Amino acid sequence: MADLNRNTADLPTVIVGATTAGVATTPVGADSSGNMYVNAQVVAAPTDYQITGTLTSGSSSVILTGINAASSVNVDVSGPGFVGVIMVQETYTSSSRSLPVQGLATGAFQSSITANGNYRVFGIAATTNIQVIFSSYTSGSATITIRSSAATNIVQATQLNAANLLASAYMLDGVGNSIGSSSGYLNVNTKSVRTFSAPTTASVGTTSTLILAANPARKGLYLSNTTSTQQVSFGFDGNAAAYQNGITLYPGEKFYMDEYSFSQGAIYAITSGSTAYIGVQEIT
Repeated sequence: MADLNRNTADLPTVIVGATTAGVATTPVGADSSGNMYVNAQVVAAPTDYQITGTLTSGSSSVILTGINAASSVNVDVSGPGFVGVIMVQETYTSSSRSLPVQGLATGAFQSSITANGNYRVFGIAATTNIQVIFSSYTSGSATITIRSSAATNIVQATQLNAANLLASAYMLDGVGNSIGSSSGYLNVNTKSVRTFSAPTTASVGTTSTLILAANPARKGLYLSNTTSTQQVSFGFDGNAAAYQNGITLYPGEKFYMDEYSFSQGAIYAITSGSTAYIGVQEIT
């Protein structure tokens, strides 16, 4: 907390006084002792509303108006019993929109009400009027109490269509292994068994030569220059090889494709003189 007993000349002014139509009418100031004085406005807290009525036919309704500041709305359905379907709606001047509800006793989300109980209404953002009606009526009556509250509520995501919900969710590591947990820790295993192809030897001449076709299953690759006197240069991802450009292996040198040089495309090679030989072993 700031020290308000200090000389106000040392403090930035961050509080404003009362206003009328956006214009300050009482400025913030201080007396000769450095005590701050201000006549600030007090804003009334939002109001909770409630109404109770009875649905007795298909044309009757219970409406709660003026709830635009509400953060939650509950509908209580009670009485001797009814046969029909009750809808909760947001109403406009000449139209309405049905709202989903959640039965508080069961936790089930539903688009309509067919039994007594207490229900939380969803989708009320910017709503002014709530209406409860029979969308289908056979017999009986229902006592309806609509309550709106301006208190902060917990935000919940709902989806009435179960076909649109994920049955389960899981995480994978970078190579497709599932991630589990134990004692509060994630168990991440990035190691997995790979398959080495049979080693082969590719002949390379003075023109760019394909030494390994593209392979979408490739996870790694070893190349080695087994020639005793000649350099060999490579082209990756289907690019033609150019001698002494790009990756070039001197006699006896090896190249291993890692995560920073990984490619699944076709690989070409070229040398400068007589035929050179490249040892090739692919990992899938």
